[in-house]
Amino acid sequence: MPAGKKFSERLSGPAVTGILLVLATVLGLGCASTSLAPLYHALLAWVPFPAFPLTMANWISEGLMGVFFTTLALEIKHDLLVGPLASPRRAALPLVGAVGGMAVPGAVAALCGSAFLNLAGAPALQGWAIPTATDAAFTVPILASLPRIPGNLRAFLMALAIFDDLGAIVIMALFYGHSPQLGILAAALVPLLCMGLLAWRKVPQLWAYLPFTLILWALLLRAGLEPTLAGVVLGFCLPLQSGHRLNRQLALPVGLVILPLFAFVSTGVDLRLFTPAFLAAAPFLGPALGLVLGKPLGVCGAVWGVNRLGLLPAMPGVQGRWLLGMGMVCGIGFTMSLLIASLAFGGALPLMQARLGVLAGSLIAALTGWLTLRRACQLSALSA
Repeated sequence: MPAGKKFSERLSGPAVTGILLVLATVLGLGCASTSLAPLYHALLAWVPFPAFPLTMANWISEGLMGVFFTTLALEIKHDLLVGPLASPRRAALPLVGAVGGMAVPGAVAALCGSAFLNLAGAPALQGWAIPTATDAAFTVPILASLPRIPGNLRAFLMALAIFDDLGAIVIMALFYGHSPQLGILAAALVPLLCMGLLAWRKVPQLWAYLPFTLILWALLLRAGLEPTLAGVVLGFCLPLQSGHRLNRQLALPVGLVILPLFAFVSTGVDLRLFTPAFLAAAPFLGPALGLVLGKPLGVCGAVWGVNRLGLLPAMPGVQGRWLLGMGMVCGIGFTMSLLIASLAFGGALPLMQARLGVLAGSLIAALTGWLTLRRACQLSALSA
């Protein structure tokens, strides 16, 4: 039994998930860029349940991804209550890095939208939040692939990614709803209050929460808000022990099925459409430059600034080349960035440009970050 448990944990770990995400991305790009494109787009536009006017792509991004957000909320809750973020002193520096790592990329993307569209292109300006996220499914394996990485750097990155995810959830809730219908939104308070009551009574059974979660999901969808927020509510309402058990049970389907499916439907960009004008468009440049330049500038600048001013003590191992390389690696947005892109852009062309910007920016961030950290490892070995 223990061996089987260890195998399942390895199978659902970030390294395997990262590999599957890459394969799903390549498959999505291949389907959208070849003669399979009509079949690919027809599959994504298929409405499997006529009673619910949702396409297959919608069911994956707005339905299955709610399960992913449940696991995300469970991890955030655990770390905030009993994990590394339970201590305000230990959480302060990663929080500062996360705030800088969201603010500067967002500003870069907004600047690209305003500069290239002369403040008249609302769709491009809507993409300001795309490069604010960090994808732990890729950042953690990159650090794990290198020797001599300081333990503090790993802990700092994981804490920063958690704050990043929390920030992305807040951004989606506040800025990416679709003209909410107040009457339906008011009705959504009923299942929300019921779930809050169950949480207050510390009811551990998942089945008690599920009906209210599904009702909340449907009402949020009808109200014009992001329905995956129902998964966030479920994750925060479940008692800690029940949530930990559920998180273990969901690790395999989320890592091996849900996230790769989302990557497959979200990265289908027709590579045959690439032109200089395509790559110079604001929806492409905003995410790409935000991830490649904005992330390291924001993360490293914020951490260096508070350390320089003496506002927070420096953390050993989170300095110099280590800090720079980690800031670059934080530019891997992928999952959350692609999700925000799908919420930000309704038009087919701007959405494809934004998706390509996320892919290009994440790839460049991964390569430059890995090379910088590898060089830091080599220098560390020489000085040892």
